Amino acid sequence: SDEPAAGAQPSADSTSSPLIRDVREAAAAAFGMTEPSLVALVALSGTQAGKVLDDNEITVHAFGASPADIICAEEMTPDGGIAGLQSVQLYEERRNTAHFHFNHPDRPQYTEEFGPLAISKNATVRELKAKVAEALGLDAADLHLCRHPKSPHLKDESKSLHNAGIADSSSVFVGHGAPCAADESMLRVAIYAKEKETYKARDAFSVPARGSASVRNLRESLVDPLVKWASKASTAAAAAEEATSAGLA
Repeated sequence: SDEPAAGAQPSADSTSSPLIRDVREAAAAAFGMTEPSLVALVALSGTQAGKVLDDNEITVHAFGASPADIICAEEMTPDGGIAGLQSVQLYEERRNTAHFHFNHPDRPQYTEEFGPLAISKNATVRELKAKVAEALGLDAADLHLCRHPKSPHLKDESKSLHNAGIADSSSVFVGHGAPCAADESMLRVAIYAKEKETYKARDAFSVPARGSASVRNLRESLVDPLVKWASKASTAAAAAEEATSAGLA
């Protein structure tokens, strides 16, 4: 009988992954080409998506592709190189491009006022911030990015959007000031005061602080931001009162 015996293991040939060279030669034959070296192979799905299979001496499995992954074969021109491949461009445009909406730091309540801004998911947080700053007409050095208005700063701007965890996000929050240092955290300060017979806490400002700082240092660091906040709050209250009086006149 041609049927394998019960419990027999499949042969090594039936389970082995082909060499990239063999796949390239098969694609060249299908295209009617005589020079396999002019066939580019690009993974369009899986963990290696967007990468070119360029090492002929390893197997497809060793490259990191699985049988379920999509591999595109494309004819290269002798002087075209990898950069001009349509399959690579397709992957970048359709699968590896993030689209972000963002706010102006002076108008944090309008979280999707600008955008969408298209950028490669392989770009760094620093590159994203530079593009955002350019769109806003601001200096990138005076800005920081967060996932959401009340989330921590994206401190390590050398990380890719993938590694920073925002590659698949649809928006990013932009705030005034450079990002916190690696050993700092941003403290949100609220003012607890009586309003209309009840006590309420309202967000006032944020200030960076080191975990190793003393309570005295923390108190001292709050003075200037608190004075600035009080000045702005007083001005806003006076303007509101004036507007109310004008409306009653």
